[in-house]
Amino acid sequence: ALMRYDAVCLGDDEFAFGQEAIKWAESSLGLTFVSCNVQTGDGKPFVRPFIIKRVGGKNVLITGVCTPEVEFGDYWQQFEGLQVLEPEEAVSKLLAEQRSKVDVVIVLSHLGEEASSRLAQHVHGIDLVLNSGRRTTTRRSFEVGGCHVVNFDYQARNLVLARLTPDAAEPNQHLAVEEIPLSKDVPDDPAVAALVRDFLKSRESGRIRPTVRLDLYVMSFCPYAKPAFKTLFELKKDFGDAVEPHVYYIVQYVDEGEFDSLHGEEEVEEDMRQLCVLKTQPEKFVPYVECRNASVEGTSWQECASSVGIDLKALSDCLASGYPERQLRSMATRGRRLRVNASPTLYINNQLFGGRIDRRLLGRSVCTILGHGASEVRACRDLPKCLHDFDCPRKKGMIARCVNPGTKQSRCEYDEAVRVPVDVVYDVNSVASKEDRIINSTLTIMPGLEVKRVEASTDEGKRLIAAYGLRMLPGYIFGLEALKARNFAQLKSAFRRVNDRLVFRPEMSGASVVVSRPLIKGKLDVFISATAKAGLEGLARITKLRDEGKLRPFELHHIVYLDDNGAIIAQAGLSELQESQRQEAMLMQDGAKFDKYILLRAKAPDNSYWEEPIAQAGFEPAKIKSLAASKAVEAKLEADANLCAQLRVGGALVFVIDNRETV
Repeated sequence: ALMRYDAVCLGDDEFAFGQEAIKWAESSLGLTFVSCNVQTGDGKPFVRPFIIKRVGGKNVLITGVCTPEVEFGDYWQQFEGLQVLEPEEAVSKLLAEQRSKVDVVIVLSHLGEEASSRLAQHVHGIDLVLNSGRRTTTRRSFEVGGCHVVNFDYQARNLVLARLTPDAAEPNQHLAVEEIPLSKDVPDDPAVAALVRDFLKSRESGRIRPTVRLDLYVMSFCPYAKPAFKTLFELKKDFGDAVEPHVYYIVQYVDEGEFDSLHGEEEVEEDMRQLCVLKTQPEKFVPYVECRNASVEGTSWQECASSVGIDLKALSDCLASGYPERQLRSMATRGRRLRVNASPTLYINNQLFGGRIDRRLLGRSVCTILGHGASEVRACRDLPKCLHDFDCPRKKGMIARCVNPGTKQSRCEYDEAVRVPVDVVYDVNSVASKEDRIINSTLTIMPGLEVKRVEASTDEGKRLIAAYGLRMLPGYIFGLEALKARNFAQLKSAFRRVNDRLVFRPEMSGASVVVSRPLIKGKLDVFISATAKAGLEGLARITKLRDEGKLRPFELHHIVYLDDNGAIIAQAGLSELQESQRQEAMLMQDGAKFDKYILLRAKAPDNSYWEEPIAQAGFEPAKIKSLAASKAVEAKLEADANLCAQLRVGGALVFVIDNRETV
């Protein structure tokens, strides 16, 4: 109510609070929820489908659309009978009835940037889409089919203000978008400030003790996830109700009921088993997962289930119920929105934890968050105030120092940090830019950073790229004040000096966009290691998606390099190079047979009897061997090697999007 919203779009976050909370917010807080694609079982709107406001002499219709993926959240069972219609269908029906009665149509969208763009393109009559769902580029706003789409600002750094002005001379509305930095210069609203002040006082007095939420994102077969999982549940033992641990599995939803995971189909099946154990026999979940994590290769899940007393009938019923698929789809959506792809990844109270997942370090962080309530928790009383400098609570513009670390006499002291200006040059078309993570991690070392973001396509962006020789984006250009920062030595090797500034080396900052390569929208290149199991399995999956029309066509390359003498080499040596040569030869002969070969090879990538899968795919091994030694194959691999060097490609499977960005 204090925010004075005209309308609020229903989304997954609102549904997560439950049906009663939504109704209470409407009746007690006076919020007006809108959604034209959420209906009750008898076809009636769950909330208002739209409102019409008179603004500036114009009738403005405001509606909302919710992503159908909310039906796969673990909270959806509270909303029995509700159905989520396809957004395009629902908006089209609404506009057919109402468009002639209004001057402007605004859609509040929880769909994410891609789906919001499709909505704007396919449904005529929308003037403005405000996308509050996932962003896939750093574009602030753009136009699709005569409709304006405006994105929220990531992590609420800025308030995005969109001014829509009717133009009598044009069929469309004129849009002006500006960002208002949410800095200390923006005065607090007295009523909101009072509400926050009362809440903080309650926390400090101990009347309210916060619960610390720990969200661990893992791949169930990932070796690095095993100690992280153990640490998570050790913390639960240490802190009891003061912490709330959650495990999320890192998967990708690719088709109706189908999922992809880095370690293959068996990992997805294990994810589902663990989800069903947690649902049907929660007390057995931790022992079962600990058993699986301790298992040597070859130990079956059945042995672990038997050893901890899993009810196999209950497990089987759950697996057949569709529950684990719904959970995994919800987790896939969550992980995609947060751009989680590394296992393990930990979020504490929805903030990415950048430190080592260690029992004492995390315990210290939990105690810091608990504040005055930490005195009630024995685990906090037994811990030193700090173990390292980064254990000390971060204060804006201040640098922390842990005095007497690891002892009962330890304490945190603060000094004013050196102010360091930094220009971050970014590509507005990037789909996987990591500048926010880089900035956040750098802030832990240099709290005095004063960040300015510059779009590469602007005059200032072009000037910075030329002046400081930026080859990759995002580019980070620091002032020489960084040399005076207390912890500069920790980052010294990451910088190179260019004229009057310090520039992050791209290989140290995860820069992924090659400045010199032209933007070719829609172009997709796939690079694989010819003998890596993950690369072969990944290629098999994306080939299937391409053939089903769910992925754009792509050009295949092999991950090879040129040595100092100009000879072609591969990451895993001669065997990988020879396999790359054979694969190129097969591609040149018959693409369909090559696809069949990849499916066969992915099942046994280490099999040295390469003739067998080649013959099974329909090729003649002798001809492939001969063609593999040809000048044509050599020229193709040499071209691939040059591309790998230019794009800095390495690993098992790499995508290059729009001709210039590695993912």
